Amino acid sequence: MSTALWAAFGGFVLGSVQSLMLEWVRERERHRRQLRMWRNELRRLRSFDAHFAWNVDALPTKDALPNPPRTTPSYRRLLDETDFWVTDQHSDDNTGHALINIADGVDVLAHYHAEALKIYENIKTVRDDEQVEQWTRVVRTTHAYDLESTRWIQIVESAQDDIDRRLELAGAWSQLVRLFRPMPIGENPPPLPPIDPP
Repeated sequence: MSTALWAAFGGFVLGSVQSLMLEWVRERERHRRQLRMWRNELRRLRSFDAHFAWNVDALPTKDALPNPPRTTPSYRRLLDETDFWVTDQHSDDNTGHALINIADGVDVLAHYHAEALKIYENIKTVRDDEQVEQWTRVVRTTHAYDLESTRWIQIVESAQDDIDRRLELAGAWSQLVRLFRPMPIGENPPPLPPIDPP
């Protein structure tokens, strides 16, 4: 093979390697940016921590109601786009599953919240002898909301800790080390048990 062909081949290989390295760096930077966005999303969701705390033996002492959490369009987009494998701790890491559970929990809380307010508003339209029963239903529903909210906040806090850990692993040195070692085998902690509504 002539010198010119060797030079051309070497240039092709070098260009390919540089292109792959550049794409690798860009992918890691994209992942770090997504993790920072996840951190902001979870901090926002963590702020939805108010409870009803209503009691069957007394009417509410204040008019303020808990504001149920809501996911944003960027939360759902990040859920579709983030490749958590880049910073997975082990081969069965389940951060994506936890973030889906958080979104599902938002829907569950919205259901309890809307149901409690619906029954509460209906109390005004029922007979006096039915109001105690309806109020008891309201309180049971708000207790279910409060229990589910407490459980949901635990999942959000766990996800926050996991995102912080991933941000540490997303650095260039940690990522280079990961290139030369296999993904370890691991297990996830057991999921939180479902609530038992009163």
